[in-house]
Amino acid sequence: MTPLISLVRTRLSRRPPGRFLALAGAAWMMIQAAPLMQPAMAAESCTVIERQGKVELARKGSAQWSLVQSNEVLQVGDRLRTGFRSRATLRWSELAVIRVDELTSMEIQPPAKAGAKPEMELKSGATYFFSREKPEDIQFRTPVASGAIRGTEFNLRVAENGKTELALLHGEVALGNAQGSATLQSGEQSTVESGRAPTKSPLIDAVNVIQWVLHYPAIVDTDEIGLSDSEKKSLAASLEAYRQGDLRAALEKYPDGRTPASDAEKLFHASLQLAAGKPDQTEAELQKVKST
Repeated sequence: MTPLISLVRTRLSRRPPGRFLALAGAAWMMIQAAPLMQPAMAAESCTVIERQGKVELARKGSAQWSLVQSNEVLQVGDRLRTGFRSRATLRWSELAVIRVDELTSMEIQPPAKAGAKPEMELKSGATYFFSREKPEDIQFRTPVASGAIRGTEFNLRVAENGKTELALLHGEVALGNAQGSATLQSGEQSTVESGRAPTKSPLIDAVNVIQWVLHYPAIVDTDEIGLSDSEKKSLAASLEAYRQGDLRAALEKYPDGRTPASDAEKLFHASLQLAAGKPDQTEAELQKVKST
């Protein structure tokens, strides 16, 4: 059991006993075989195989953004962006996927050579790359660096100021800019800031780095955590989706701008954040819940 799930249940255990929708075991990866079992795809394109929330696309040369549809093909020059509480999954090749986090902006760039996969330009936000069977070659660039990775798993994050953080779980990467370069192996990470050469260090806590990709089960019984009638009415759509097991919809239907007031609602909101792979927000929410 993960520490955050334990923390949620600890808070719940201090309330009157109730029935929990508990699924045993630790969090499991959302990467499953189904998204990869697709027909062969062209080398110069990638496909949106999953979307959650507001995911938009602007075609090459266009300033007009439109909502992305499942199985929509992205070509060189296309731009993709995700909104708040929104994500997407791209099938990069027959055996590889890229998870795109919320508030992420990226562009598909031309491949380095004919027949190769396109280059990923991450302008801001985060992406997670996973290849099921064999190492894949992927070229990428950010506002402050560029690199070539041959591997099966890595996480790439870019801040608004361009600061780039690369966590290499499995593989090898050559990362560089005008100031210098660094070669990373499995279990290493690099940070690159504007005007500075890439640094390299051991990847101490890989699970924490990719928490946003992990999927957590529903762990509270919404009927017994003590929500008031007023809260139940205001959160009706979100609560219903949660009871049905659709945790993504439950988070999307939670009222925008709403701040939980009671401990019961804080617990519910924390469970939504956990299900969305937001451990930092979950822990911050739980700290507000009374321990008695």
